[in-house]
Amino acid sequence: MPFLSGRLKRAIQGVPACRAPGISAETPSATKHTSAGARTACWPVCEADGRAREFVALAPVFAERLRMPFVALGQHGCCAGRKKALSMGASLSPVTTEWSFSMTSGKPRVGAPVESLDFPSVDREGSISIGRPKDRWTMLFVYRGRHCPRCKRFLNKLNHALLDWVAVMDVVVVSADSKEKALADKEEFGWGFDLCYGLTEAQMRSLGLFVSEPLSEAETTGMFAEPGTFGIRPDGTLMLVDISNGPAARPDLEELLDGMKFNIENNRPVRGTA
Repeated sequence: MPFLSGRLKRAIQGVPACRAPGISAETPSATKHTSAGARTACWPVCEADGRAREFVALAPVFAERLRMPFVALGQHGCCAGRKKALSMGASLSPVTTEWSFSMTSGKPRVGAPVESLDFPSVDREGSISIGRPKDRWTMLFVYRGRHCPRCKRFLNKLNHALLDWVAVMDVVVVSADSKEKALADKEEFGWGFDLCYGLTEAQMRSLGLFVSEPLSEAETTGMFAEPGTFGIRPDGTLMLVDISNGPAARPDLEELLDGMKFNIENNRPVRGTA
């Protein structure tokens, strides 16, 4: 067991791991960053070897201990680790007759380009995009959905100060809700900001958000994102981020706007890159 833990740690640090029984001749390449800022190391693993299957099955356990979510790709899923993999946000899809296992850090990568994403809008035909060059800064707020009362209080405060916000930057708000739910919220609360809907699970994970399953159908019917706030430069790079794994932790909007004004006016550098 310990040799697997050490191997995973070395891979995360970008050091090519030595070969092990059941793992194909290829060793993991140096760590790479994806467009979402993920840090990944991969092994092609022969699924015919029982020790390789054990390796894949145990990987989620070590991933959890190391606080590193992971992505597992394989022709038949993730062996005994499939359920654990899915519970940790793994992506499972058919590729080849070999296992390809990777460890991925989902932390948003500040200073890097945000993946180009399109969100359908309740206010206009077509979509609102982030991650593409434009002439203004953008503040993206992700909320949990119509089922969340704390989200409504937060967004009502945002709407109350909206004129101050749009004087500085564009404001975009999105959730995984359907158009009908988002429109019902907009009409009930009179929100004036650009409201989008249909945030997909892939987009949630691209942004590095925490993702939750509904506790019951009374809450909602599908996967949804926990709160997130993203300050995006006109060139599409991420300058500031705040994410939470639950509804009670959110930024102070007055402090956030004041800080963003200072950052923009003084061309402050991105922090947290060490």
